[in-house]
Amino acid sequence: MTQALLDIRGLRKFYPVGGGLFRRPAQVRAVDDISFALQSHEVLGLAGESGSGKTTIGRTILRLTEPTSGEIIFKGENVATFDRRRLHRFRRDAQIIFQDPFASLDPRMKIGQIVAEPLAVQNVARGKKRRDKVAEMLDLVSLSADYMDRMPHELSGGQRQRVVIARALVVSPQFVVADEPVSALDVSIQAQIIALLKSLKQRLGLSILFISHDLAVMEYLSDRIAVLYLGRLMEIGPTRGICGAPHHPYTRALLSAVPQLDPGKRNARMILKGDIPTAIDPPSGCVFRTRCPYTIAACADPVPMRELSPGHWSGCIRDDIPASAAPAARP
Repeated sequence: MTQALLDIRGLRKFYPVGGGLFRRPAQVRAVDDISFALQSHEVLGLAGESGSGKTTIGRTILRLTEPTSGEIIFKGENVATFDRRRLHRFRRDAQIIFQDPFASLDPRMKIGQIVAEPLAVQNVARGKKRRDKVAEMLDLVSLSADYMDRMPHELSGGQRQRVVIARALVVSPQFVVADEPVSALDVSIQAQIIALLKSLKQRLGLSILFISHDLAVMEYLSDRIAVLYLGRLMEIGPTRGICGAPHHPYTRALLSAVPQLDPGKRNARMILKGDIPTAIDPPSGCVFRTRCPYTIAACADPVPMRELSPGHWSGCIRDDIPASAAPAARP
């Protein structure tokens, strides 16, 4: 098997909170012992509710947030140990598309300057070559060169997100973190941006870590899906397996909430009771057990991930959950 482009091993990110003169600070376990790999030219979706650790994982992989522990192996090198110079070079290979296209664009800069900024930071191309590269990238995201002289406030939300994508890709990265890139857009515009990302992945051979809470979007774009809850990995596998034959009850709950246009294919809604536990003091064993309708006493003990079928792993110990609890496969 070929070496993965990105290999995450035991990644943890804890944030200290509270504490005082006579009290030790507690820790928010935002990401707790996460491991997965991303192959070249692959889209891996990170799914989960708000607070599951999706964005923290993406930012930590890029060293925008420092990891507490673990390894981030990119092309055989541990990003977690990079010094400032090596990290600067790494940022040419790895870029990010942020969630809010307006907040991530400097309102004082023209679009051409915004897209060219990574080229200046990485000292790539100059003068006319730089401007030609910017025009090329705008064309790639279906914007004309005329947009170079416009300001961010003159663009629609979808156009601004295309600019954000062009800026991320202008230095020809191999790996991109797409952090909820369509959640701030109207539904019709979401479809256009997702189709654009899928086209760019195929044309440029990109590897993408696609972060979203929307499994319907993820099903269309991702080759594999990883499901997170409270900073832990619940299930990971091929998209067809995760969406068509989910094993973990939390995955089933997420899929049951996906709207269906055909009433005959509508899934029985799995309503989760109770609140999400605090990441300061998560439950022992399976962290989902306090809200799981199928929990048993053994769920309070450590639950290792196990392989159900080639490439499909689950952190649930049970195999006797009724098939009716799982959503039907969608075409």
